[in-house]
Formats: sequence, structure tokens, C-alpha cells
Amino acid sequence: MANEDTNIELRSEKVRNIIGKIPPVHIRYGISIVAIALLVLFAVSIIIPYRETVNLSITVHEEPDSEFVKSAHSGTVIIDTVGSQKDSVQVYMQTPNNIYEIYKFATKDIVFSVKNGQFVNKNELLFIVNYAADYKTFGITDITEDIFRKIKTGQTVVINIDDDTNIQGIISDIYANNPGHTEYRIKIEINATNKLYPNSKYRGVVMISEKTVFQKIFR
Repeated sequence: MANEDTNIELRSEKVRNIIGKIPPVHIRYGISIVAIALLVLFAVSIIIPYRETVNLSITVHEEPDSEFVKSAHSGTVIIDTVGSQKDSVQVYMQTPNNIYEIYKFATKDIVFSVKNGQFVNKNELLFIVNYAADYKTFGITDITEDIFRKIKTGQTVVINIDDDTNIQGIISDIYANNPGHTEYRIKIEINATNKLYPNSKYRGVVMISEKTVFQKIFR
């Protein structure tokens, strides 16, 4: 009989209200934690930068044009230094039947695409000869109209040469690439000590804006 009275008492509306009631202190703590979390997120969104970039495929050119020397035979490249100052080199091609003299030139006018002792196939590029001491290097890339609206002259372009080396260029000119003006071309001035191969493609990145996460969300 005692057990029945207890069960009846526990099922009463008054008891259920007491059991289901959340203590006010827990409510206050919960609200405080949520408010602090929102404030932290707000502060972080103001501090953290959001960099909007555009990836480019850049083809390198030179003014004036350079000479591209390719192998006339399949064989081993022999690069020999000439002179006490090692200011010039002489290049040979060794085949199973003969040794051919290819070129002799000053080192400052040459950019090799092969190494000494390397085997190359016929018509493979050996080196590039720059005849002008004051040649200019620049990059060309084509972009679509939506990117054209974000790009402007004077912006810096970071060009990736290899995994460890980047150089910088400046957008010097932007112009329409066809009569319909749906595609555009960018010219990038490059002033670098690292030699780039003409007519070669490199990856580039141009930063078009640098805002905070907050500005990006609520712009």
C-alpha cells in the first residue's frame, strides 16, 4: 500500500513540474557561454585576413627574341669551360660514331636546359642564346571577362619557378584579345635575377583583394 502511495505522489502534476524545471543558474551559464563564443568568433573574423587570389598560367617571352638551339643528333651532351676565367663554354654532342661541335659562347648569354653528360634525343632543346644584353622578360596570360573585372594594372603577380623559388612581376597592360571583348590578355613585366625559359609556361598568382573574414561576409 505504501508503494502505491509513493507512485501516485510521483505521478502528480506538482512533482512533474519540479522534476522538469531547469535551475536558473544553468540558464545563465548557458547564455553566457554562447555570448562569449559569439564574441570570440566576431573578434576572430575581424582579425583573420581573407585573401582573394586568381591563378594564372603565364607564358614567358623576351624582347628581342632569343635563339633556341636543339640537338641535331641523339647523343651525350659535353659542356666544356673555356678560358681561365671560365667566362665561356663550348658544347659538343657525342654520338656512337662521332663528336660534333655545337656552339661556343659567353656564359652570360646562354641558358641551358640540359646538364653536362646528359643523354638527349634528336630535336631536344639544348640551350637558349640571348643576343642582347638588355633583353626584357615579360609574361603573357589570357583571362576571361569575369577575371578581367577584378584585375587591374599595377597589381603584383607571384610567379612560381620551382617548389622553392618564386619571383614577382607587375601587371603592366590589360587589353582585349578579340573583337568581341569576351577574352582579355595580360602583360606582366618581370625583373628577376632568376633566368626564365622563353616560351615556357609558369604558374602565377595575383592577389586581387585582401580583406578580413568579417568584411568578406558582410560586404
